[in-house]
Amino acid sequence: MIKVNRKRIETYLQKKFQQLESRSGDWADFEAIGRCLWYLNNPQAIEYFQRSAAQYPLFSGGIDSHIQQANLYRLAGNIEQANQHYQQAHDLLMPLDFADKENDVKLDQLALCAYMLGNIPLTIKAVTHLRPLCRKDEWLNTFALAGLAEAQQQHRVSCAHEMVQVTETFIRQGRYQVWAEGIPFSPWDTYEEARRVVRVLGGDPDTPQED
Repeated sequence: MIKVNRKRIETYLQKKFQQLESRSGDWADFEAIGRCLWYLNNPQAIEYFQRSAAQYPLFSGGIDSHIQQANLYRLAGNIEQANQHYQQAHDLLMPLDFADKENDVKLDQLALCAYMLGNIPLTIKAVTHLRPLCRKDEWLNTFALAGLAEAQQQHRVSCAHEMVQVTETFIRQGRYQVWAEGIPFSPWDTYEEARRVVRVLGGDPDTPQED
């Protein structure tokens, strides 16, 4: 388990609040504040995620825009609205030529939408086509989500736990901060999702176990 540096988060949070005293905050500010408060176990996090989602400048025909909006609603706990945006992004992506190498970004986006909508087979299919298009040293959140999809499909808690370890390593190596805003699905989101799946499958995300 990653032990967050509470002092560092509190320092950054204070800085954000001071900035808001001199200017109006935008959706990214509120998202960052919400993420900090969430890791400080402060229930006000939901309020800031809601404010972020409400202020997000949605471009209705943009795939990235719908995915970003979806994640903000997801963080705010509004799963129904989140899924509506994931579905709209999904519909803009389909039909998709899986064999076209130029569709690598779209495959990444489709895999995320499919996973969040609970379509495990489509998640795995999209990532299967995406994987050969990536460099050997390139890691994508989507690969971990595919691993989680397979873990749920096969009811393998050890596979889900492996994704916890993979995302934890990725966060440490990349030095990703918990408040990273503006990312449709950040490494920290993937990390928390991996931990959730381990628990759903009956395991303890902090204690590796065999199937």
